[in-house]
Amino acid sequence: MTFRCATRHPETIMETNRSTTLVFGAVTLERHRLLSNEVRRFDTPQEIAVIGTAQGPTTLRSASDIWQLQPRAAVLLLACSDFELSSETGCTALIVRGPASLAEGLDLHREVEEPAFIPERSALIGPFSAFASQTLNSNRRSFTPLTSYYVERLLQEMFQGLLAELTLIEDIPVDANDSYTRAMITLAARYSDPSLTSAEIAQAANISRRQLEREFAKHGTTIRTELRKLRVREAQKMLADPEYSMLTVDQIARHLGFSNGSSLSRAMSDSGLGTPISLRPS
Repeated sequence: MTFRCATRHPETIMETNRSTTLVFGAVTLERHRLLSNEVRRFDTPQEIAVIGTAQGPTTLRSASDIWQLQPRAAVLLLACSDFELSSETGCTALIVRGPASLAEGLDLHREVEEPAFIPERSALIGPFSAFASQTLNSNRRSFTPLTSYYVERLLQEMFQGLLAELTLIEDIPVDANDSYTRAMITLAARYSDPSLTSAEIAQAANISRRQLEREFAKHGTTIRTELRKLRVREAQKMLADPEYSMLTVDQIARHLGFSNGSSLSRAMSDSGLGTPISLRPS
């Protein structure tokens, strides 16, 4: 994905005692404090949105359905044209909206207007929400054109990282035990890190490395196999995407945690796939 950033200065659309909206190019940050029984309507044409809530339970309503959000829950909306938020006791809602193009090529296994509830085990929703909140709290006069550009770029990258993580989380068996699930989440979040070790994965799963190996064996696989699967799958997407055509096979391989292009080629061959060059756009 090539991130197209056009920000020069953040545009303050609205700032009151209870609401703040900042626009960084293609990304919009919003924070709204809803009073008891207040209803707030939002329109998101051709956009995707992540909604996080704090304090009291919140009701999310679209044209076709109603969902109940518990405090500190987060959901993803894909191209939902409009929605409403309300709370009987009052709440604070953090909304991050981005272009629908950020979700291109990701299979999220759901209807377009059905919200994806982001699980608490997500490794990225916490940092994503914290960065968005801190940006909303920042002094607008401290932003230069350069910092605004990088804020927009970071928001887009974190947005797509969250979308990609959600795709990987949905592939994890729902009947997996906690240790295995935590290990798979760590792999999904850090598969491109070449320094990732079995010991770190075991620590995240709160078990010993030997126990972790046994857990993966119960599922008929190994840590190395699952890590390679994640890297190869992402490599296939990047190699076939024209937007990455300016990157060499070696650069893509290193970006995904392989030591070099030859390592990626061997991994693809072991998986019964063609060569990296065969996947490049003609």
